[in-house]
Amino acid sequence: ILRKGLIRDLCTSKTRWRARFASIPAKVAMSEAGFNEMDEPGVYSYETDDPAVLNRSLDVVRNAGALLIELGPELKSLEEVLTEAVGP
Repeated sequence: ILRKGLIRDLCTSKTRWRARFASIPAKVAMSEAGFNEMDEPGVYSYETDDPAVLNRSLDVVRNAGALLIELGPELKSLEEVLTEAVGP
């Protein structure tokens, strides 16, 4: 046994956030604030383990016109959790 716990706890990232925006400013502004566009329209990821850093970046994009409608930790697949546990 390499890891054990609730699936939700095992799959919840502690450093990667998923944010959905109803409207976004220029993609350059999002990128400069540290948000990386994902495959789904209006959805971005953000990497940090510091909530204060995340909040400052959110303030920047909201001040530029972004409308945040959803924010939460990114969920990893069980395959990703297994790969992390056993290595490449």
